Amino acid sequence: MALEKNVERKVGCASVKENHTSIDSSTVEVVVKYRTYNGMPYYILTAMLDK
Repeated sequence: MALEKNVERKVGCASVKENHTSIDSSTVEVVVKYRTYNGMPYYILTAMLDK
């Protein structure tokens, strides 16, 4: 059975991989999902640009 918990936090800045530029944190949404599987914890991090 998986336990899921969404955690939302502010990010200071982000770097765009293609051109290595920094962007403001207000344009980035980061979601961290904490799950457990057979008693072992793991995290899933998803970052999305808000355009």
